[in-house]
Amino acid sequence: TPSGIESDNIEQEFDEVFNDYIGKTVQGAAVAVVKNGEIVFEKGYGYADERNSIPVDPVNTVFEYGSVTKLFTWVSAMQLAEKGQLDLEQDIRTYLPSDFKVPLSYSKPISMLNLMNHTAGFDDYGIGLMTREDNYTDLRTALEEHKVLQMNEPGVICSYSNYGAGLAGYLVQCVVGEDEYKYVNKHIFDVLGMKDVTMS
Repeated sequence: TPSGIESDNIEQEFDEVFNDYIGKTVQGAAVAVVKNGEIVFEKGYGYADERNSIPVDPVNTVFEYGSVTKLFTWVSAMQLAEKGQLDLEQDIRTYLPSDFKVPLSYSKPISMLNLMNHTAGFDDYGIGLMTREDNYTDLRTALEEHKVLQMNEPGVICSYSNYGAGLAGYLVQCVVGEDEYKYVNKHIFDVLGMKDVTMS
């Protein structure tokens, strides 16, 4: 591996790491190592369903991936920047509808880079982290319904913010003219052949 782990030692290395967490602070996990487009190691640890003693299967166990979706938002932003459709250092209000109000406490503008680096100054809370399909709220409505404060001037302090990441997703949506999850499905998942993954 790039970190220097020999192929023969991969399982031992992962076993040592996961043994510190599985059954203590984490119920179950799965890991896969890919080299040159091929899976060279995969293994499940712990339980997918502890009550029924169903172990994690690295191929078939489904995990909700939570904040990993932020990476797809950042990749989308970088794709748009490469196409010249988004300036990562521009005031985000340039791209947002005029009637959408960004909760600002400071006059310094926020850039997409601030959102990507969690330096926009917003506090944090979970925005609809768990919802049913029949209770889906569009991204703009979710952002407007959940009030957030800008606690720090942009670019000063790194502070993790789900709101900031949601705002970045909405900005992507405004630039491309379609729901962010549709853009991600089309321009990331479909391109990579990721048929069993979705953001919707």
